[in-house]
Amino acid sequence: RYISVTGVQTCALPISKALAGVPKVKVLEPEGGFFSMADVREMNIPSDEVRIRLLNDHGVCVAHGAAYGKMGEGTLRVSFASGGESLAKGLTRLSEGLAKIGA
Repeated sequence: RYISVTGVQTCALPISKALAGVPKVKVLEPEGGFFSMADVREMNIPSDEVRIRLLNDHGVCVAHGAAYGKMGEGTLRVSFASGGESLAKGLTRLSEGLAKIGA
């Protein structure tokens, strides 16, 4: 069974909305899968450091893009697989955390 791009974009919409107003963050729309990529290069902080600070200081877990190769540096992989209340709480923490880290 295949998932249409439209369906994936609809599932990813909460991520785009949650991060829309966060300075220095741009959401890269997904073409498939269960995650979106957040471009944080404008923060001028290695993505792994951003990831660690999000986990330690804000209680939210993301993967840093460099874990998937050099071209991923400066991005964060944000999963929307859980959905529902878990996703909503995580996105609140993520947007608040990124805003503080990027300030």
